[in-house]
Amino acid sequence: MAAATAALANDGRLMVPHVVAARIQPGGEPEPIAPRLVRQVVTPGTARAVRAMLAEVVSGRVTQAAVPGYSVGGKTGTSQIAEGGVYATDGTIASFAGFAPVSAPRIAGVAVVNDPSNGEYYGGPVAAPLFSAVMSGAMRLMNVAPDNYQRMVASNDSAGGGQ
Repeated sequence: MAAATAALANDGRLMVPHVVAARIQPGGEPEPIAPRLVRQVVTPGTARAVRAMLAEVVSGRVTQAAVPGYSVGGKTGTSQIAEGGVYATDGTIASFAGFAPVSAPRIAGVAVVNDPSNGEYYGGPVAAPLFSAVMSGAMRLMNVAPDNYQRMVASNDSAGGGQ
């Protein structure tokens, strides 16, 4: 799911996934991991259209996935858990797959909660807040400049940080 989400964020180009920027060689020197293209899975125009739709999901319906200061695109997921070849009657998997910032995507990821126990089971209320928290920290650690000043100001005002 993360690779598919990243491909949409990357103008339809599916890349070999990686989670580190470099390997440390025996001598201590970092060896950067270069991005590697697998193939073009959708046209750039289709990817941009879907990205716009996914941004609308977060700004209009699944605001739990929002990251103050950044435009975010993504989609929720809710599925039943399969056990012994049939779906369980009481277990679910809640997920949210997304990327940020929409204007120039830098990170894509998926938050998955297996059989949530907080009374909720949909991706929006369960997995989207987890995605937001992780994405917020990742953007900060990667020093990604905010691209959504209005959301940042609104978030500060609602948190009591405004003038």
